Amino acid sequence: MEVLHGEGGQDSKLFVAELFATYQRYAARKGLTVLVLTSGDGHIVFKVTGRAAGAAFAFEAGNHCVQRVPPTERSGRRQTSFVTVAVLPLPPERQF
Repeated sequence: MEVLHGEGGQDSKLFVAELFATYQRYAARKGLTVLVLTSGDGHIVFKVTGRAAGAAFAFEAGNHCVQRVPPTERSGRRQTSFVTVAVLPLPPERQF
């Protein structure tokens, strides 16, 4: 899986971290293992393994958004930030 920041600046990058933490907790509850392959400023690529891992995350692919009211905002305007989630199933291992 890959979670990549989009529009929204720093809030979008924070949302990547929060979404990944949510996926980690969900995977732990399902008895799945999460292995971080790469991570950087606003993106993370990780592998989820275990029984029915693909089914657990099959519908997470796509754009996700979060709306927040920044603490410095006085009139209550919301800031919307976006991230993209890619779910890429691994091909089965070949037996030679």
